[in-house]
Amino acid sequence: MSRSRSACAAACGLLAAAAPAVAVAQDGSGPPARADVVDLQLPIIDISTPVSSLDGSVSRTESAQETRITLSADILFAFDKASLSGKSRSRLEDVREQLRAAKPGSVRIEGHTDDKGSDAYNVRLSERRARTVARALRSALSGADVAVAGRGEADPVAANTVDGKDSPKGRARNRRVEIRLPKEGS
Repeated sequence: MSRSRSACAAACGLLAAAAPAVAVAQDGSGPPARADVVDLQLPIIDISTPVSSLDGSVSRTESAQETRITLSADILFAFDKASLSGKSRSRLEDVREQLRAAKPGSVRIEGHTDDKGSDAYNVRLSERRARTVARALRSALSGADVAVAGRGEADPVAANTVDGKDSPKGRARNRRVEIRLPKEGS
């Protein structure tokens, strides 16, 4: 049984157990017995659905609170640079189309790095990269409240090292620009 099915089965069982019970004595005599109704408070599990481009350079994750579009910094920028590469144009055009369709009221664009270099340098580089992406997407963000931030190496999504050894794949995943679109009411 899948995890979601077992969770549903458990929740249905709890709901059935909480419903008022009406029972009649076995011999049919006497009034029906009643049980008190109990309010249940069950946890809400946020389900997100990630979708990625074939090369993994762009991904989109939907949750109840936000839509997050993640762009690999390696496809956008040359090493240690904040100017857009030639490869970035088609990826950014895809993102522009998504933003035009979403018509967001507010957007947060955050730059991220791996942990090579000093904290201060990485924060500055990640902010410059986030600002570059914000400028490139300006036409799709007209009317939106846009916030830009550089997070440096503060929020890794993968390990930069594994068992004391460098992890190039992990570092590559950490070098990214995230575009966050909050959902209404979040």
